[in-house]
Amino acid sequence: MSPQNHPSLSHWEASEDEGVSFWELWESAWASKWWIATFALVAGALGATWMWLQPDLYRVRVVLLPVDPIQAQPTVSTGVDPTSAPLSRGLFASPQVPLLTLRSERFAEQFIEQHELLPILFAEFWDHSAQRWITDGRVEAPDLRDAVSFFTSDVLAIDSDPRSGLTNLSVSWTDPVLAREWADALVQDLNDSLRAQALADAERNVEHLKAQIKQPGAATVQQALARLLEVELQRVMLAKVQPDVAFAVIDPARTPKDPIGPQRIKFTLIALGGGALLGAMVVFLRRSAAQRREQLEAAAAAQREYEEEHTEPHEEVQPLPALRPASRSGISSVL
Repeated sequence: MSPQNHPSLSHWEASEDEGVSFWELWESAWASKWWIATFALVAGALGATWMWLQPDLYRVRVVLLPVDPIQAQPTVSTGVDPTSAPLSRGLFASPQVPLLTLRSERFAEQFIEQHELLPILFAEFWDHSAQRWITDGRVEAPDLRDAVSFFTSDVLAIDSDPRSGLTNLSVSWTDPVLAREWADALVQDLNDSLRAQALADAERNVEHLKAQIKQPGAATVQQALARLLEVELQRVMLAKVQPDVAFAVIDPARTPKDPIGPQRIKFTLIALGGGALLGAMVVFLRRSAAQRREQLEAAAAAQREYEEEHTEPHEEVQPLPALRPASRSGISSVL
């Protein structure tokens, strides 16, 4: 009989190829239900403890409308002097300048520096009594780059709707009053910064145009320079008079009453489910390892049984008798 035809080996090979049914898995899980429940409870307790230690998070929202003065290009009609056509220009080179500036890291950096937000954003690393960072040899003190990255990714959120033109500015923080103050300050600082930039550009253009007008030239050139000077003077007036040069507040910030997070119950339920899943995986792995060990032991036992049945017995070899040393007299006679 060959090893392939041996009944014990054939049974082991067939059982190894069989799949595991759902009911077998269910029976294994039910038999180890206390193990699975223990994993679920431990994971749920750890998740709930961690979530309850997290502070409440509040969100403040401000609805903004871009302020874009009417920009008209000179129109030429029949019989109308081009130099007398209406010409006006907005405060910015593009209507997207305020929104892009609000989303820029440069503006966030200026806002953090101006309001000294670095110790507030990283309060866990700041010693208020000593007014210094709590660091050791392994941890570096956070710098402005870390603050900008954290502020633009976790604190400030900007959503613009191209159809309505409205922009939603959201600030999320653990202190609701501070979140509202930051939202208001962001809008105010943006308007002030862009106003100062537009005013400086317009005044610089006015000085340049005045210097060009004083130089001799053709009448048409002088008229064109005068029209450009009028536009730049209009920009100076708008920058000085208009309070909101970038965004107008449609819905102002309000101090929130209820936090938006963390969602403690939801996270606890997820932790319970994850713990139960982990416990079930451990149970199934232990069951699979035990079955594999039993199969290997059964295969080894079947192999030993097969070898014992098909090995031919060898004849027992009698040991040779011990040779006695020849006597001296016998050796002498031979010689």
